[in-house]
Amino acid sequence: AGESCQNPANAGWRVYDGAGLRGASSIRCEIDATQRQGESILFSQLCEASYDGKVRATRDRITITAPRRFTLLEAAGESPDEDAGRSGQDFNWCGPQLRP
Repeated sequence: AGESCQNPANAGWRVYDGAGLRGASSIRCEIDATQRQGESILFSQLCEASYDGKVRATRDRITITAPRRFTLLEAAGESPDEDAGRSGQDFNWCGPQLRP
């Protein structure tokens, strides 16, 4: 959030490609489980790192905070209450025509 859709910093972008949510340090990600919990979605995925090819499992929580904005948080627990007080990273949604 707070950056141009056309020229975001590497740490400031994520791409959902229909299989998973990847960033600058991952080649591909594949979501293997999702669970809706109120205003947020808890999901787990396997991602292949772009720098060494290792596959890593992650659990993250996405919370929609506005029509074109969401917060991404590495999940600490199974419920939103367990993640309360932790801060995530805010993102703006950029449509296909606005992506770099």
